[in-house]
Amino acid sequence: VRSTGESEQLLRTGAIAAWVAQGPQLAAARRTGGLRTLIPTGDVISDRSVFFTRRELAEQRPEIVEALTRALQRADDWAAAHPREAARLAAADLGGEVDDWESALTALPWRIEPVSEEFLAEQQEAADIFHRTGFIEHPVTVANAVARTSATAPVPASKAV
Repeated sequence: VRSTGESEQLLRTGAIAAWVAQGPQLAAARRTGGLRTLIPTGDVISDRSVFFTRRELAEQRPEIVEALTRALQRADDWAAAHPREAARLAAADLGGEVDDWESALTALPWRIEPVSEEFLAEQQEAADIFHRTGFIEHPVTVANAVARTSATAPVPASKAV
């Protein structure tokens, strides 16, 4: 079952057997108790935020991709340094409790990393799982989706930030 606003209640009433939760919803469920974690998501697949753009933009205007990457890093740096304020903004915009958002946000690594071979392998594993379980209809070759520019070219895992 895809996670919705009602997922926690459906689990608590026995209408569903399990729930994939993350972020403030997971923090809220842990705070209220009565549930247990079966498998942390990170034990199955990586749980990274990924940003996408059109290949044309990445290849023809790498300076825009680099500027956006710098802006995202500044935003990450601010959120890491000001988790309570970031939690207030998230709760006001997306709903939920500030304390739950703060708990979720302080658990994040807050860094931008270049595409690495390790990252591509993680994403391929996730894509294969999603296809095998019917979450996505057709198989995907993740490496084919990466524009090969200086801003996006994969780097060896040993050099990734």
